[in-house]
Amino acid sequence: MADAEEGETTAMEDFRSWSALSPTRGQVLEVYLPSTDIQDPRDEWAAFLILQVSNRLDGSVVLTVFHLGCPDKALGKKLDVRFNLTDCGIHLCLSSPCVDTGVEGDSLPDTYLHATKVRLWTFGGFAAVQDYITAARMKEAEKKLKPARTAPPAGPRRARKGADGPAKPPKGKAAKAAAVPKRAAADPKLTPADREALREKLRQTRKRLQEGDANPKKKRPRERERPESISDEELSRGYSPEVPTLQRTSWIWKLEQSFPRWKSWL
Repeated sequence: MADAEEGETTAMEDFRSWSALSPTRGQVLEVYLPSTDIQDPRDEWAAFLILQVSNRLDGSVVLTVFHLGCPDKALGKKLDVRFNLTDCGIHLCLSSPCVDTGVEGDSLPDTYLHATKVRLWTFGGFAAVQDYITAARMKEAEKKLKPARTAPPAGPRRARKGADGPAKPPKGKAAKAAAVPKRAAADPKLTPADREALREKLRQTRKRLQEGDANPKKKRPRERERPESISDEELSRGYSPEVPTLQRTSWIWKLEQSFPRWKSWL
């Protein structure tokens, strides 16, 4: 509003003030019901939250609104249905009765409310002085003003495992396994010189084995000495003068483990 103060009544008859009205989204518009096309209205005001503003070719203004309420509860329910449940708006007319001068195909629907006397408020200013709108309806109106959440723009897709890019260093056992140097794979292709060297090693090995068989004096690894076997007669006597007591006791224990039936004789 250029010339009018917040909450000041502005009528269509005051052409200068009426033309200076510049409603915006988020403001509250109070409409004087007797100045509308409602049949036999009471001498009361109804409040609307402005959601969208459109300018017509004839200079008039059309508002998309959300009905907040009015002192007449019965009429308030009808206005809820008319504005909050159907496609309806408010037309700030330039004449009374209103002459819709829109071009062909741009005429207003019959459901639109035509108003010629209003009061324009900021949302906070109206909330501070009004006394006929419930707190629940005011909170609902605040939600209407919040911008709609939009999905974030699609970014680049995450690279799959194994795709080009810096690889993450291994952890735990994988890191230890990676630290152990791997043996180079044997080359299956041998040169003639390599084959000749292998043949020479084989001949030298065969020669050393043959020389060892021809020399029987060469010491061979001794076999593990085995103790003499003990006859049943010696076991029945319980001792052997040829075998020391400690050694005999050890062999008796081993025999007991192998032949449990001898236990009854000892």
